[in-house]
Amino acid sequence: MHDANQADAEELLRKREIDLAITDLEGRPPMSIQSCVLVSLRLVLVVPKRAALRSLKEAFRNGRPLERLISLPAGEVLTKHFHAGLKKLGLIWTPAIEVSSIDLIDIYASLGFGVGLSVAVPGRKLQRGLHHVSLPAFPRLTIAGLWMGELSELAANFLADVKKIASRLNR
Repeated sequence: MHDANQADAEELLRKREIDLAITDLEGRPPMSIQSCVLVSLRLVLVVPKRAALRSLKEAFRNGRPLERLISLPAGEVLTKHFHAGLKKLGLIWTPAIEVSSIDLIDIYASLGFGVGLSVAVPGRKLQRGLHHVSLPAFPRLTIAGLWMGELSELAANFLADVKKIASRLNR
């Protein structure tokens, strides 16, 4: 198993170092790579109840953010989607804290370090003391399976299982 973004996953597929990638999509894969969208997730802000934010608009005063932003690194698709959405609104919100996983965003927000950028995962319980502020006008985070050629039986079975799980999230 490799932890790889779309570009790295595509390269690993071309080199035949992997059979199947499950990754977030930044753009359309090349024609030589087959794909199937598994799930599309809404961007959200993870807000500590003490912050009392109910909308993105409330997070800014005079075009400046009122809270520190906790997010994944700038190169991650989720972060790029968020900043693209902010740019359309004429806003800038530079992260104060960068973390390596979405799970850490909830933890840091619950400890009061700021407002986190995350995705709404259906059925996932939010930690006590936190709430989501939905960002419906922002691009969604799309997770897809990528492969080249015919999948091995093992990879095909794995993809089928992932599709079943994803279909429950898409409801």
